[in-house]
Amino acid sequence: MINFKRVVCFLSILLVICLFVSCSKNQQSKKFSNRYFSFNYPKDWTLSSSENNVTVTGPIEDAYFVNIKFDFNPEIDMPVDEFKKTVENQNRLELMPGFVNGEEKEIKVSNLDAIRHSLKTVVKPTENAPNITLFVNLIYVVSEDQKVGIVITTEVPERFNLKYEKIFNEIIDSFKLNQ
Repeated sequence: MINFKRVVCFLSILLVICLFVSCSKNQQSKKFSNRYFSFNYPKDWTLSSSENNVTVTGPIEDAYFVNIKFDFNPEIDMPVDEFKKTVENQNRLELMPGFVNGEEKEIKVSNLDAIRHSLKTVVKPTENAPNITLFVNLIYVVSEDQKVGIVITTEVPERFNLKYEKIFNEIIDSFKLNQ
């Protein structure tokens, strides 16, 4: 017959381990929220915000801070495809140093239609650092009522893109529009 004390002891230890694991997972991210949207980001990354921008900065790779930005406009009144076209025309992406146009793909963000535009550009992170190629994703999202437009931008030195892709995807997957 199984010893009752051993079973209780084993189940108690298992419960403590489960609680520790679930609590430690919750500790691995922080949450940002404003009146327009919210998202989770790694607890060891730094967040800064201004009136229409939120930037989350991660580690330095090749003298460049890996980052994800949320630029938003609460007064756009247009669908996502027009929003993308307007933003890209204003920013004249093709004039960026070393610009290489990448894939454009329709995706879902926060259950809304979105457009991801991937590209590469060349930057000089510091005066003494060599030029590096950045891999950039521009993700365009518009609220259901077409009032709020958000551009989510990920920037990482190209050779580190795969290293940070999962983190960027987790942040974007946690993104929720407050409607």
